[in-house]
Amino acid sequence: PRRPGDPPFCFGVTHPAEVPPAEAIEPGADPVAPAVGSVGFVCRLDDVYHDNKEERLYVTSKVVGRFRVDRVVADHPFFVAETSEVFDEAIEDDDAGEEAERKALREAEMRVWALLLETERLGRKIDDSELASSTALDYDARRCSPIVSERPPWDADPPAPERRAELFSWAVARRCHLTEAEHLRATRTTSTRERLELVVEKLEEGVRFLAAVSAVEGEAGEEGIEGDDKA
Repeated sequence: PRRPGDPPFCFGVTHPAEVPPAEAIEPGADPVAPAVGSVGFVCRLDDVYHDNKEERLYVTSKVVGRFRVDRVVADHPFFVAETSEVFDEAIEDDDAGEEAERKALREAEMRVWALLLETERLGRKIDDSELASSTALDYDARRCSPIVSERPPWDADPPAPERRAELFSWAVARRCHLTEAEHLRATRTTSTRERLELVVEKLEEGVRFLAAVSAVEGEAGEEGIEGDDKA
């Protein structure tokens, strides 16, 4: 915003899996238009940097929501579309028939949280500061934790209870290096449980890798100690 009180400038980005990679589009060629039904992200503009040498604008933004394209109404100078907001489906507390889904979501959250803790624990054991830093629990995941006592007490703007699980699933998905196809699935689904189950395999793979590295380092350390004793 240029002045205090102005609303933030937002723009939409359709999912990259919906269009060819950027490098496949010739400079100056028309971009691929968003199609009806495409899923995208609402991005809030945080900063713009103009590189005079390259004559490029570099934009820093933050994703603040999702949308689905309902109708494209203009294509010049920007694509303009009528859209619908996309949220995960809420589980109503007063709906007894949703008890099983609520239980399944809780189990998926706790499984993911346990894997995050194990990833962090194994990362601390490995003699690699960069790897240890990348495996540490980030603030977004912790503030949306399914365990109340794990959330930072100093959080001045905690997530709304009805959206906490959804935000937790996104915080985990961001750190899992999903493929474009996997990220598209995570974006399109309106089931928080389905998104969490999508990242479980990635987390389990990471835990197995860290456990193997830790075991190799442990064996190497024991051999070094035995060699010193013999000397």
